[in-house]
Amino acid sequence: MKTKLLIILSLLIFTLGYKDTIEAQIYEAQNEEKEQLSKRYVCPMHPEVVRDNPGKCPICGMKLQEEKQDEYYCPMHPDYVSKNPGKCPKCGMRLKKDGKNRSENFKNTNKL
Repeated sequence: MKTKLLIILSLLIFTLGYKDTIEAQIYEAQNEEKEQLSKRYVCPMHPEVVRDNPGKCPICGMKLQEEKQDEYYCPMHPDYVSKNPGKCPKCGMRLKKDGKNRSENFKNTNKL
């Protein structure tokens, strides 16, 4: 009797763990698909030319470049990066828009 109960319990735990693994894989695939759909490609010479896929500009033939999306970082924790403005979860400081100063800020914090 105990053996049957142990086998049933083991199968139940295995089934629940397997279900979580499948759900995680589906979630990752959906996020990857959304990320690919959000990418846009533009011509550096003709910003009005916007495509969903990489290719060449129909006007000048230049290679389309991936449109840069704004990123935000914490001045105290430059390793924390977010695609949305807000506050750093580590220290609560307001995130700054990514730019040329980010690497300079990171270098300055390492000198202390």
